[in-house]
Amino acid sequence: RGSFRRLSDTADASSRRIQKRDAAVNLVQNVAEVARSRGGDTGNALAETAEELGYHYEQGLLWQDFDENWMSAGTGGEGFRLEAQGVPSDVPGLNVLEIRVFTGSADGPETDILFEIKTAWQMEGGNG
Repeated sequence: RGSFRRLSDTADASSRRIQKRDAAVNLVQNVAEVARSRGGDTGNALAETAEELGYHYEQGLLWQDFDENWMSAGTGGEGFRLEAQGVPSDVPGLNVLEIRVFTGSADGPETDILFEIKTAWQMEGGNG
């Protein structure tokens, strides 16, 4: 019986992990799509994305905290944090964002990255 319970607990934990990752993927993809549709430089894209989605934006960083049920939460606390920021590009005129969701919050250490991607778009004219 004990080994069955351990297997069941392991399966439940794995299922919860998959559900968390799926939710993180959806959040990250949504931010990427909105930011790319806004275009311009990364700061402009992030500021407009934050405004449209009701997230926070300050000093080049878009962020939003979520509770354990993936509902928007106040800043800090336990749960999940979405962050997006511009990253340098070696290609002139190419804007790049790194977007990720991790467990934890700004109040504590980042504990586990659930999902992260980089997305890019070309500035009009390609000259940045």
